[in-house]
Amino acid sequence: MDFKGKVVVITGSGQGIGHCIAVEYAKRNASVIIAEIDEEAGEETREAIEEIGGDCLMIQTDVGNEQSVKLMVQTVIERYGKIDILINNAAINTGEASDTLFTSSIEAFEEVMRINVTGAFICAKYCCAHMKEGGSIINISSTRALMSEPHTEAYSTSKGALLALTHALANSLAHRVRVNAISPGWIDVSQYKKKKRS
Repeated sequence: MDFKGKVVVITGSGQGIGHCIAVEYAKRNASVIIAEIDEEAGEETREAIEEIGGDCLMIQTDVGNEQSVKLMVQTVIERYGKIDILINNAAINTGEASDTLFTSSIEAFEEVMRINVTGAFICAKYCCAHMKEGGSIINISSTRALMSEPHTEAYSTSKGALLALTHALANSLAHRVRVNAISPGWIDVSQYKKKKRS
């Protein structure tokens, strides 16, 4: 499928699934917006896309911050004049792999919600304002939304909320913008981690 002329915003595209999505869209001639809070990781994705001759723009973005998202969208519109596709991929888990229901803080839970859920809402709100009929939003949820594991309360809750946000947006934007969710299971992204370490 050729995406020539399409402008695709991909959040959290510095590493992992987001990195792969960004590179694959670039291979198919889309103009790719790398919306990534980790500037170094985002630059690595930009370099990977430019190595294959793709068109991209890296914008350091905190998806959970309204002003940061508004600035990102403004920058995209100044350069490309439109947004065709938004992929809400940015997500975090609680701070430590060893965190449990009993040791994880309320602040950590709320931070997961800020990025994984509020971030997707903010990006949809501001990107949709520049989407024409036929635009698309894809939310990257997880099998954790419906099939959880012990001590994954924050992450699992956020991914379940993302599914609910998906069908709410699909109704609100019906007949103009398609809204879908993808729920990956376990995926080995080790080779797509940031290469440079501080």
